[in-house]
Order: sequence, then C-alpha cells, then structure tokens
Amino acid sequence: MSAVHPFSLDYPETKPAFNKQSIGDTQKEHGWTNGPEKHKDEVVPTLKEEMVDFANNVSILGMKQIVNTKYSPARRLIWLAFVLTGSAFLVFHLWNRIAYYLENPASVDVRFNYNDTIPFPTLTICNNNRFNVAKLSQNGQYNLASFFDYAVTPNFTGYDMDAYNWTAFYINNQYTMVDIAPSYCTFNSEPCLSNLSLVETEMGTCLQFNGEGELKMVDGEGIHHGLTTFLLANQYQYVPFTVTAGFTILLHDRGEVPQLSRLGLQIAPGESVNVAMKQFKVSNLPPPHGQCQDKSLKYFPKYTKLNCEAECGINRTIEKCGCRMHHFADVSDVRVCNPRDLRECDAVNSTAEIKARNCGCTEACRRTHYETSISHSKLSVLFMNTMVAQYNVPASFYAENLIALNIFYSDISVEEVVQQEAYSALTLFADIGGALGLVLGSTLMTAAEIVDFVLGVSLWKLFGLKV
Repeated sequence: MSAVHPFSLDYPETKPAFNKQSIGDTQKEHGWTNGPEKHKDEVVPTLKEEMVDFANNVSILGMKQIVNTKYSPARRLIWLAFVLTGSAFLVFHLWNRIAYYLENPASVDVRFNYNDTIPFPTLTICNNNRFNVAKLSQNGQYNLASFFDYAVTPNFTGYDMDAYNWTAFYINNQYTMVDIAPSYCTFNSEPCLSNLSLVETEMGTCLQFNGEGELKMVDGEGIHHGLTTFLLANQYQYVPFTVTAGFTILLHDRGEVPQLSRLGLQIAPGESVNVAMKQFKVSNLPPPHGQCQDKSLKYFPKYTKLNCEAECGINRTIEKCGCRMHHFADVSDVRVCNPRDLRECDAVNSTAEIKARNCGCTEACRRTHYETSISHSKLSVLFMNTMVAQYNVPASFYAENLIALNIFYSDISVEEVVQQEAYSALTLFADIGGALGLVLGSTLMTAAEIVDFVLGVSLWKLFGLKV
C-alpha cells in the first residue's frame, strides 16, 4: 500500500486534538484555573490557629515545642517554663543595659605621650612683701599702707577713702621691674632677662616668665634644660605686717590667671631651690557624659575654671561693692576698691562664696596642669663669700635675701587623662542582640516578626483587613 503525502488532496481530514471543551476538562481534572477563584466555602483560620502558626515560624527557640501537639502536656509545660524563664532574664538584662546607657557613663583612659619637645609653662614669681616701704615713705603714704594689715582692725576715722587715687597708690608703691628683676637668669643655658614681664596679681606686682611672646620650648630634662635665676627678697624694703620672707611662685598654663594664694609655692631666702615638674593633660567630656565646658568669657580670652571663677568674682564685686579689685580686668567706669571696700567685700571672692553664688564654673574640656616636687638646701658659705668679694655686700645680706631657683622638667613625656564615652548606643544594641541570641536564639529581627504578627492580627480582628 502506497503512502499518501500529507499535503496531497487525497489526505484524509482529521479532527483537532484539542478543543475548548477538552481544555476545560483537562483544567478541571488537574485543578488548573485561569486565575484566582473565590470559594464560598473557604475556611477562615481562627486566632488560635494563627498563633500556633506564628509560634511554629517565629525565630524564638522553644516556641515550636510549646505548640507541638505530638508532645505530652508535661513536656510542653517544661518547654514553656524554659521560654518564660529565658524571657524574664532577657527583660531584666534589657532593663539593666538600658538603665546603664541612660546614666551616660564615662570611662578614663590614661595615655603616655613621648615628645621630642615640650612647652615650658608660664612662671609667676611674687615677692611676699606687697609694698616697698621706701616708696611709701617717699610718697608720704606710709600710714595708708597700714589699712592693708589684715591682722588688726583699722581705724578709718578721719580718712576719706574716696579722696585718694588708689590706682595710683598701687602703681607708685608696689614693685617695678627695676626692683624685682633678678640679677641672673638663664633658660636652656641662654640669657632670659628679656623674656621677663610684669603682671598684676592679688599679691601685687609680680614677675612673669614665658607669659607673653614666643612660647618657650624644652627638648630635654634636668637643670640645664630649664630656668635658672637668682632672686633677691630685699627684706629691708618690707612693711612691718609682712609675715613671711621670700617669694611665692606658681607654674601655670599661659593665659590662665595666677591664683597664688590658693596654688602658689613658697620659697625661702638663703637657699638653693630645685623645682622638678611634670606636665599632665586632661581631656573631659561635655554633657551628658561629662560636665566640662568651653564657654567664652568677657574679661579673659581663654576659658579655664580659674578664669571663670575670677570673672565671676569681678562681676560679683562690681555688683555688691561697686568697685573692682586692682588686679582684676580694667572695667570702664568702675573704680578700684579702696581698703574699706576690701574689708567689706573680702568674702565675695572666697571659695565658699563662689560656690554659694553658683558661678557655673566647671572644668574646661581640655586643660593642662603641672605637678611639682621641691627640694632645697642652704647656700654654701663659699658661694656667699664669693658674692661678698664681688659686690662688697655683707654675707648676712645674701643669707637673708638671696634665693637660687632652678625649675626644670624631670620627664618631658606627657601623661594625658582622657575621659571617653563608656557605653555607646552601638554597644547597647550589640548587648541586646547578644542576649537575644544567647537566651532565645533570636535576633533583633525577631522583634520585627512579633510586631508584624501583632499588627496583622489587630487589623484583621478590628477592621476585617487581611494583610
């Protein structure tokens, strides 16, 4: 039998293998549809079923075991106890960590910085005698100086305190550079008399080294890399109410007001005094982790706690007494306090008064201070005999007036104390995540799962929305 070509006219007609009815039957047979088909008899899960399904899928270890119907009730209760205990511990841990974070804790880190060079501090040197008795006598004002004797109660009867120019009184009767400049001064083994200047302090006119001009640097330890000077107390110029002979010295940061009565070191005549120092830096944190501040001051270019307290004293003295201390900043239209004002306003600048009036003077965020150790010994007889032969002055004069002063670094490394945040937000989240993983085998995303479930169930039950 010969084959018939499919394209010939004699090829028999055949029915198509598929038609609409057959396709529909095939779809029904296999459950295929052309799109979502709503069923009137669709079963809506109950809240209990939703919660069981959530427990089986949420990333909390132990939840599956609690809802597992294949387990006995006792076994499921044991797993429930495990999960509840872990959850209680987790809540306590979270409360503890969050409470600690809200305390804004700070820690302290100590660092040692080793430098090739280090700045030399500002040195303020004040004679313990405030007024030059020879000048008082020459100016006919010796009797006025007695008003500054705080050991006795002065009698102001017959004196019009406002009739005197007290600014001129201080200028004319205190020390000048000629009176107090040392005969010998070297820094880093080089002459340093040109680096000295005068400064007004609570102790009168004082000498200051490295207070202005180019900042002096040191590149080594020991006497030969520091300041060496000879000072003369000149006790024959003392007023009778000066109690201690010699000088008061203070090492401080440049730009900081020298508080000699609080922080000064006294050195006595007839001795060689060595002052070894070490520099310390402190870096504090502002609120909320610390209490430092760097606010601007009206009378001082640099904020420090001492400068802030001094400015507070200026404002309080002007407010309460209508005058200013002679060594405070020159305030326009405010007179210098006379001796009677000083008696009445002396308490204004006491430490207790500063605290009582709440000046708000906290530590600066960065500050430098110097710790010192002092050693001293008597000047040798041979040295004083040499001075006698050279200047034709009795040896007793040098024994009563001369001081050999050496100031130097014992170590040019700087110890820096840095206050830093002890517990950051990142550390808090890491702690929370660690506790979740350790106790319940969860992560922070588990919280998103719980929120998603609660929100979905709420929308379903309250508004009939299925999301």
